[in-house]
Amino acid sequence: MESIFYTLIDTKNVEEKIVQGYQMLFPHRYTKETFNWEFVQVKGRSINVIAQDNQKDDKLICTQGHIPIGLKKGNQPYLSHKTVGNYLLPEYRGASIFTDLYKIGIAECIKDNSRLIWGFTPAVKVWRDNVGFNAIEKEIFEGKLYLPSKFHSKGQGIVGALRSFYTSIKKAIFKSKFQPNIKRIKVKDLNTYMKDFETFYNDCFKEQDHLLHINLTPKYLDWRVFTNPNNNYKSRLVYYENQVIGYYIYAIKDNANLIYLSEITSNSEPHYTLVFESLILELMDADITSITYFGNLKNELNKQIFKLFTNFKGEIKILDWATFVMMDTNGDSIVPNHAIENIYINGLWTEGYTY
Repeated sequence: MESIFYTLIDTKNVEEKIVQGYQMLFPHRYTKETFNWEFVQVKGRSINVIAQDNQKDDKLICTQGHIPIGLKKGNQPYLSHKTVGNYLLPEYRGASIFTDLYKIGIAECIKDNSRLIWGFTPAVKVWRDNVGFNAIEKEIFEGKLYLPSKFHSKGQGIVGALRSFYTSIKKAIFKSKFQPNIKRIKVKDLNTYMKDFETFYNDCFKEQDHLLHINLTPKYLDWRVFTNPNNNYKSRLVYYENQVIGYYIYAIKDNANLIYLSEITSNSEPHYTLVFESLILELMDADITSITYFGNLKNELNKQIFKLFTNFKGEIKILDWATFVMMDTNGDSIVPNHAIENIYINGLWTEGYTY
C-alpha cells in the first residue's frame, strides 16, 4: 500500500492533530490529558510509531506504543517497555502495517537498552504469530469479593431500620472472622510515609532474586498512582506494633461503591491476612461494596492474595482477554524459559485506566 507512511513521533512535541487522531481511534481512553499523562509525563522515553494514509489527508490509521516501565529482580533494576495504545483500522488489516510498526518500535526499545517488552492482549495470534512474542495464555485471573455495606440498606421508616440492622449484623459476622491482632494495627498514608515504604519495600524483595516485579520507586508511584488522572487512588502502609508489615494501593471510581485493588504486598502469610483485613475494615467504613483484584495465579505472592479472597468466600475467574505476552530484547533473558510463575503481576501492570 504505497499511500501508507510510518512515523516515529516525538511525544514531547506531538502535533495536535496526532493527539486528535488517537482520540478518534480510542474515544473512551484518550483525552488530551490522558495522552499527556501516559506518553509525556511517564518517566523515560515513550516510543510511539504511527501509520498514516496520504491519500486520505494523512489520516491516522494505526498506532503502536511502548512506555518505559522499570522492573526489578533482587537488587538488580531493569528497563522494560509495556506495549500500549495498539490499534489498526479494520479496513487496513491483512497487510503488514501492524507488524511493520512493531519492528520499528522494538528496534527503538533495544536502542534504549530495554530488556523486556510485554503487555496483555486478547489477540494472541497477532502478537505470537505475526510479531514474535511469547504468549502465556490462561494464567491471569481476577478475584472478586463482595462486602456488606449500607449501599444495600436504603429505605425509609421500619423497612430502612430493618435493612440497616441487617447490614450491621452482616458486618459484625464479617469482622468476626478477623484475627484478634487486627486491633493492634495502624494504617497510615503511604505517600506521607514514603521513607518507611521504601525501607519495607526494598527489604521485602531484596532476597527474592528470582522474582521479577515492577520497581516501585517514588518517581514511578508519583506518575502511575499519585498523578494518574484516570482514577482516585488510595495508598496505605500497614503497621503492627510500629513496624511496617505491608501496604496496599487501590483505585476507586468517582460515584462508585467498588474498588480495584492495584497492589497488596506483605512480608509473611500471617501479615498478609492482617493487611487484607485492614483493607476490608477501611472499605466497609467507606461503604464500599466490592473489591476486584488482577493477578498471576502461578506466582507465589499472587497465590497468597487469591487465597485471601477465597478465605472470605470471594470469587476467582480466568481473564481470557488478558493473555500475557513478552519478548526478550537481549540474549540473557530476565525471565528464563519465560516462566510466568517468577513474575509478580498485579493491577499496576495494567495501563492505569481501571487499576
